[in-house]
Amino acid sequence: MKSKNLFKMAALAAALSTGFASCSSDDDADNTVVNGSQAALDLACNDWKVARANWENTEAFLFGAADVYSIDPHTDTWPVAANDLADVLRDEKAMSSLDNFIKTANSGILGYHGLEYVLFRQGQPRKIDQITTLEYNYICAVAKDLYNATSTLEAAWDSKESNAERQKIAKEYVATHLAIDDDGNQEGALDGFQNFGKAFKSPGTGDWETALDATLEIISGCQDIIGEVGDSKTDCPIRVRTPPILSLHTPTTPSPTSTTTSSHARMPSTVRWELRRPTRSRLYISV
Repeated sequence: MKSKNLFKMAALAAALSTGFASCSSDDDADNTVVNGSQAALDLACNDWKVARANWENTEAFLFGAADVYSIDPHTDTWPVAANDLADVLRDEKAMSSLDNFIKTANSGILGYHGLEYVLFRQGQPRKIDQITTLEYNYICAVAKDLYNATSTLEAAWDSKESNAERQKIAKEYVATHLAIDDDGNQEGALDGFQNFGKAFKSPGTGDWETALDATLEIISGCQDIIGEVGDSKTDCPIRVRTPPILSLHTPTTPSPTSTTTSSHARMPSTVRWELRRPTRSRLYISV
């Protein structure tokens, strides 16, 4: 985890907390609009993009702490459970104790994509007069939780334990968050905090018995992200433009429903295409 990612998460949290002020209103809470500047919202959106790009650079290494502590699904589940998020924003009990609620919430409303869903519309920053107070409070709480998650990831790989503050954050994070199953739901306590950086450098002291095991973990991580890009990020968006099963009747007559006719024309008449469903429970498609 690069330090500049943490700096951007901190900057995002700061921009949110100092750039807006809640309006006072006698109207229903759901309709209360935040009083703040568009410049502050735009800055938060820019910081989100930078932090997100840095996270993408780590996705070949989603083992160790990212896996054991469920940091990956907690921060990076996609798509967003939009209906669930709408329900939470109407839930007075959840909204009154957001910091605690987020620790045990379904991951489909959290992390980078939870923030993205509320901050952006059609890839552009939302208008400041569209952000409600409840949405603002939710953004701040999720940004704080995301900072704590990425701090935990960095601390768990810091073999020198050089940052006492992040070590403290990491130990508290592991003690208060729960493991996440393939559906994004909480399923039990996390294992105690451990230093994966030390274990990786000293095989036999942690999760890796030998240096070969540690090396194979790196290779496996690279294979996973390559497979994800091929099967989900690239393959799935292309294939959803065609019917799930497309019969090619002749090598020179493409299907009228397809938009990629040039490749169809070169394929033999016996070929059948099938829309392959991603095997992973989450897709990671970013703006």
